[in-house]
Formats: sequence, structure tokens, C-alpha cells
Amino acid sequence: MKAWPFLITKNHIRGFSMVTIPEFLQKAGAAHEVVRACSNEFQSGAGEAIYLKGYHESVGVVDMVFRVVQGTERMLGKDSDAILRDDVRRPIPLYEGLVLTERLPDEQLHFTQVQLDAAHKAVEGDFRTFWEAGSDWKVSRDWKHITSDAIELPVAAATGDKLRLHIKESPNLHPPAPPSPPPLREVPPAAQALPKFAPPESPLPALEKDLPKSGMNKTVVFGVVAAVAIGAAYLAYRHSSKPKTKQHGFVQRVGQERQTADIHRNL
Repeated sequence: MKAWPFLITKNHIRGFSMVTIPEFLQKAGAAHEVVRACSNEFQSGAGEAIYLKGYHESVGVVDMVFRVVQGTERMLGKDSDAILRDDVRRPIPLYEGLVLTERLPDEQLHFTQVQLDAAHKAVEGDFRTFWEAGSDWKVSRDWKHITSDAIELPVAAATGDKLRLHIKESPNLHPPAPPSPPPLREVPPAAQALPKFAPPESPLPALEKDLPKSGMNKTVVFGVVAAVAIGAAYLAYRHSSKPKTKQHGFVQRVGQERQTADIHRNL
């Protein structure tokens, strides 16, 4: 498996900086994200390492396996293991390890002390350059750092050389969230579907039933029926409102004639 060494640390003047970074991350402008991912909250003891799962939108998988060690004067070429300190006497931590672009299942993640020692050897000279530069290590918008080439990870000589991994998710190197679904639009009352119009039942169902047989036009038949109904109504009205004087006079005259006849009989 190929991997790329990286180093994040600080010197006696400058704060945390990306000292060594894979070239493809430099071109992607991801140095700042890597520094943020490897924050000083991570700690590793003897025989331990941190495996940080990350993702960069321009690169893809950016997983890092690293350990946190204290810088010593021996790293500067001196014959001493004295701990290096910054200008306020705090120990200088080194986040040194490997960047991987292939992600394996958690049960297949096995790394060894030998492999991280190879990463340490690859960045040791870069740390010395950074330390000696002091305040002259200029940090520009593109971040000044040393690029690293891929190395082939050595195979551990013994099974007992495997490190105990603390597997974590990067707090800032992660895939973008999926887009949110569009909000539901409320249909205004005017745009809602109106109930389907149902015509009223015909007042002449029997006649309508016979129309297909006769072939007559419904409009004509309806007009004829309406005219007949109107005429009948008019005649009924005329009959009810006609004066009854003639009939009344006839009854009165008949009554008088009968009365006259009765008088003559009595005589």
C-alpha cells in the first residue's frame, strides 16, 4: 500500500503549521483543512496511533494515520533527548504520520510501529528545516510547506508490532451533506380542484328515455312541452278568474218564474 508522509508541528516562535504535506493536497489547497483536522486534542501513548477518516471535495478520501510525539533535540541532530519547548516553555508536539487515499474496512485497518517510523524518518529533515527557520518560515495564503512523495509501506516483522488504533471521524474533512428536498408548496384555495359539476336530473325522465327511439331533438321536445304547460296554466287561470254574473242571473230568473207560477196556482 502506498502512503504519503506528513508533518504538522510548531517551532519555538511560530504556531502550528503544515510543514510536510503530500503534493496532491497542496495542489488542492487542503493544507489548512488538514491542520484543523489534526488538532491538539488528539493524544497517543506508547504503542498507539490515531486513524482519522477524512474526505476532501477535490481529492476524495483523505485518511490519516498518525501519532503525537514530543520533539527532542535529537531530531535537530544533537546527542540529547531533551524536550523542545516554545517561547513560553510548552513542549513541542509533532503530528507525524501517513496520508492514505484508499479506505479499508475497520477490521482490516492494521498499522505498525515500523510503518510510522518510516514516516518519521521521511519528515525528520523537514522538521529541522522548519525549526531553524524560526520566524523566517513565512506563512502565505498558499501556506509554505514541503511536499512529500509516496512511499511503499514496509511490512512489520512481527505481529506484536501492530499499533492500537483510535479510529475517529474528521470534524471538518467530510463529504458534503446531501441537498435538502425542496419545501412543499401549499396550494392556495383558489387553485384547489373544484368538485365536478353534475347536471340536475331532468324533470321528464320518461320522455328523455324515449328520445333515442323517436330521434327527436331534446330542445324541440322540451320547448313543446313547456309551451303546452304554459297554455294549460293560462287557461286554468282564465277559468278561475272569469266573472260568474251570467250564471247568477240565470239562477235568479228561474227562481222568479217558479215563484210566479206558484202565485197563479194559488189563485
